[in-house]
Amino acid sequence: MFKYAKLNEFELSGIKAEGWLRKYLENQKNGLTGKLGCYAMPFKSKGWGSKSQVRTARGEAWWPYEPYGYWIEGMLKTGYLLDDAEFIKKAEKVVKFVISNPDKDGYMGPVFLKNAPDGKKNYRWPHAVFFRAVAAYYSSKKDKKALKALTNHFLSNTADHNSKRDVCNVEAMCWLYSKTGDERIINKALKAYKEYNCDESDADMSLKSMLSNRKATTHGVSFNEISKLAILIYLSTGEETYLNAVVNTYKKIDRDHMLIDGVHSSSENLNGKTVLESHETCDISDFTWASGYLLMATGDSSYADKIERAVFNAAPASVTEDFKELQYFSSPNQIVSDGSSNHNKFYKGGDWMAYRPSFITPCCVGSVNRLMPNYVSRMWLKDSNNGITAALYGPGRITTKAGFKNTEVTIVQETNYPFNENIHFQIRLDQTTSAVEFPFTLRIPGWCENAEISINGENVKEKIISGRFVTLKRKYKHNDRIVLRLPMVPKCIKWKEGVAVEYGSVLYALPIKERLKPVKSAEGFDTFDRYPAGPWNYALDIKNPDKDIKVIFNSTPQNVWSAETPAIELRVPARRVKDWKMIRCKDTEYEEVDLQKFLNDRVIEVVKRQIKGDFHFTPPLPKKLKSKHVGKKEQITLIPYGATTLRMTIFPIC
Repeated sequence: MFKYAKLNEFELSGIKAEGWLRKYLENQKNGLTGKLGCYAMPFKSKGWGSKSQVRTARGEAWWPYEPYGYWIEGMLKTGYLLDDAEFIKKAEKVVKFVISNPDKDGYMGPVFLKNAPDGKKNYRWPHAVFFRAVAAYYSSKKDKKALKALTNHFLSNTADHNSKRDVCNVEAMCWLYSKTGDERIINKALKAYKEYNCDESDADMSLKSMLSNRKATTHGVSFNEISKLAILIYLSTGEETYLNAVVNTYKKIDRDHMLIDGVHSSSENLNGKTVLESHETCDISDFTWASGYLLMATGDSSYADKIERAVFNAAPASVTEDFKELQYFSSPNQIVSDGSSNHNKFYKGGDWMAYRPSFITPCCVGSVNRLMPNYVSRMWLKDSNNGITAALYGPGRITTKAGFKNTEVTIVQETNYPFNENIHFQIRLDQTTSAVEFPFTLRIPGWCENAEISINGENVKEKIISGRFVTLKRKYKHNDRIVLRLPMVPKCIKWKEGVAVEYGSVLYALPIKERLKPVKSAEGFDTFDRYPAGPWNYALDIKNPDKDIKVIFNSTPQNVWSAETPAIELRVPARRVKDWKMIRCKDTEYEEVDLQKFLNDRVIEVVKRQIKGDFHFTPPLPKKLKSKHVGKKEQITLIPYGATTLRMTIFPIC
């Protein structure tokens, strides 16, 4: 446990996914997470499961080991949360190989990553990624061999871990310290982090920059991975300057870069809040992971709200509902998705916004597998009084020990949230246990007013405040039932020159009817370019959301992120906008990156290039609409944002 945390993670072995969350993870198993090893590099190599070097057509020697590490972490956690023996065996085989085959000096991993050639950096960055899989393995199996191997690795003195993304190993060191209390490990972490701040004092992720009011403009993934390290130093030492720095820098992210679907822009840099801005799928995983540490460090429920918004919107919208294709860049407004529809300046005209089973840059292909498993693993958190906090909501259960007497308790969360406002918790005790007293804490989301809590049919007396936690300390008996009701109302959100609609924690979008063009794929998946085959060019004509927006409740399907069977639909008044069309052009200008510098240092230096072709791009919103610009009023149907591929989310205002 982290000594200075308000909330701590439970062991993975006691947490299980159920309902729609289980279905999502099963889709992962049958989709990318289960199939990557059959078709895509570097996943079809032995990766971390061998001492032999993995070679790819592009990039430095370390490059394949980053996405492979993401993938193994995602597969391992998916296996544990589903109790899937096949997945567990496959992923554990790789982890066990690494911790069982260190060098004589204790170093773990491929030999050619041990000493970076010519002083290049990032050769220890892949270790930071893979060691999260080792931590997941220990969380489930309590194999002390993993702790010993990690300790010997960091004490081998074969790297300084103090520059660029190499410093991300501070996360693993702090986690290891929380399990062992070995002062040598935390001292190494502090030394590496201090040296990073000295050498990289002008970086957006340095303590000096994070504590300032300066706008961050760096690479999105690097920002999340390195910024969060100060939280881990705080959790290990209690020095509040580190925590204050991260709290401040994520406030700046909200101010400068947060997109409407809950994740900041990152294409590939932090690029502001324009209507057409997008984010890497990698950053959905990284932002929610970092926000989880902020939640544990502060006990501030707003970070849980942020995690839910990202996971219920940005996450499913970046993949197809069967989890067999993903986007590298995902945007709230995207009316076309093909091999040249990327409308960002970064490689504009490329396939970065197409739905594909793999990309030549495989980081997002690996990282997407850890996103939902990490959400489920942090739904339940432990407080300092040996109580249980339901921090994030969704169907599932936890079995753990709670209360002064450390009694085994199971809590089952039955709900279709976020598509239902009622969340039912059932307490289950062993037959020999008559009752157990422990604090049970529930989160009241900041978006919800007038929440209600009842226990066995009687309303609780505790004060319920929007955006706060509520702790119910009682003696609980077997089969006690707690019901949390979170009333939802449709709301309009102004966004730059446009407007969007949300209901509860879910954003709603117009699903655009699609014309599918098959794309030849060597991966064995059905892959398509997607073009609009129906109207999308609407302005919303909403004057009173309570009266003008009609909420339609459908039966909740197993796969809640299906455009064919949405759990909730919103009927809203709108008008077609005349002369607002998809952009078509025969050539385009894009920003090309110095790839080798990017791979080595994660510094993006660009030059502008012209390319020719037949390009289709999503247009910006029209401005200052008047009555002559729009047609007659009609009703359009919005569905959950995460169930869409082609979509309009931010509309002009009529």
